[in-house]
Amino acid sequence: MGAKKEVMKTSGNAFGERLEQILTAANVKNYTVAKALNYDVSYISKWINGKAVPSRKNLEKTVSAIAKAVSEQGSGESFRTLCRRMGAETQEQIYTKTREELKNAYFQTAGVSGDKKSMINNASLRISPESRYPLLLDYAEKLDTEKSLDIAVIADIFSLDHGSKLRMAGINNHRFATNERRKDVKLSYVIDLSKLNENSIYDVILLIHMMTCYSLLNFHLFYSKMASDKLVIAVKNEFSGVSMLGNDRKFLCTAASGDKDKADELYESIRGSINPDSSLFFETDMESLLDSHEYLQTLLSQNTRWLVGHVTEHFLPPELFDIFLEQCFEPGSDTAEAARRAHILTLNAIERGQLRIMVYNRALVDFVLSGEMDFFNNKVILNPEQRKQTLIYIDEIMRKVEKNNVKLVIDGFSDDFKYITNPCIFLSDSMDYLRLENQIYENNLMLVKDDAMRKIFDVFFENIWNCEQNVIGTDETTQRLKYFIDTSEILRNV
Repeated sequence: MGAKKEVMKTSGNAFGERLEQILTAANVKNYTVAKALNYDVSYISKWINGKAVPSRKNLEKTVSAIAKAVSEQGSGESFRTLCRRMGAETQEQIYTKTREELKNAYFQTAGVSGDKKSMINNASLRISPESRYPLLLDYAEKLDTEKSLDIAVIADIFSLDHGSKLRMAGINNHRFATNERRKDVKLSYVIDLSKLNENSIYDVILLIHMMTCYSLLNFHLFYSKMASDKLVIAVKNEFSGVSMLGNDRKFLCTAASGDKDKADELYESIRGSINPDSSLFFETDMESLLDSHEYLQTLLSQNTRWLVGHVTEHFLPPELFDIFLEQCFEPGSDTAEAARRAHILTLNAIERGQLRIMVYNRALVDFVLSGEMDFFNNKVILNPEQRKQTLIYIDEIMRKVEKNNVKLVIDGFSDDFKYITNPCIFLSDSMDYLRLENQIYENNLMLVKDDAMRKIFDVFFENIWNCEQNVIGTDETTQRLKYFIDTSEILRNV
């Protein structure tokens, strides 16, 4: 069986170069790939040399066969290095990542073909839509969300009107639109970070809540100026749509289509245009933060600041800390010992006045009522007596720190988010990371990767810290703590 050639339509050979890099690193021979595809080995050489690329018709089959060969037969130190770079550990992950990288490279090389018609039979077009939501979202409402989905979005979200911002961030009627773990829903999201006003408390909170909502999916967030003044959504094998924005944040023109082939073309075009290095955050886990000493590093760093949206292990008295440490970690393990050192460093840092801490009032209310605590990203429940012990300990800590080094956020900063859980943000001169409150304690730890994003969080914290309308100082905070302690005593006796 022979392979149909497709001459490259643009200069460059991203596909051939990436294919050669992957095969070389994995120690997989061209002959092995050719045999898997039932092609002559000369075709593989032509792809690598840039003389041809696989046909569009056979693309899925081609990259799947190559990925299968790499994931099953790859070996050696260079292969392990390749896997680490791709963020792949299991054979399934290696297969998936290899497919993605080859497809992205293919579309960089061959471009996106197809007819040039601006309209097709099942396309809809609306000029200056009256609705504040783009027409393409009408299609999204009809999606069968019970099945697996591949979604690619390019959105100038910070230039949208108020209602559209919330909708695109996954917030409907003051609630998260996503409320269950869906690993089978893949969402690649590109935003124009330059449109985010670093002085806009609302927009930064919106971004954090968007990440929280979508953290339940297979979610990746990227930045690119190609998102400026547009909104593009493609759901593979389902629908696609494009909206253009005017200076008044209204939609000038929106076109959407239910044609599956067009949806696939646009999806692949978006995915192929994404630079993997443009991701804003690294997803991590608590064990990695502890074992790599990054958790400890944030406590020893200069200019350490916390915004606490839910009660964490930082505020546990030593006797309770030991109980939950044994419950959540293997006794004597390196991770358990790192956690113990972190607890000691936390208390020392607080007492020396090295930290500035803001706690959401709602975090304390929820803790008093439910007893739920985030213990190194493990969900633990404290009984009423333990809650009281913890609140008394927090009160003692606050009385030791320098005046006004601890503040309480009273009402939040917008009614749009009043029923949504608040994240924890940990900032320092060495590293910034988020603990998103997505209720399942998975895929919720994010290291800030981009320097522009770090600057935005720095400004965001200072703006909140100095916001007299919604934030109270240490003296009033201790008064409120007394109320919470009294309330926990009542619950203890119920």
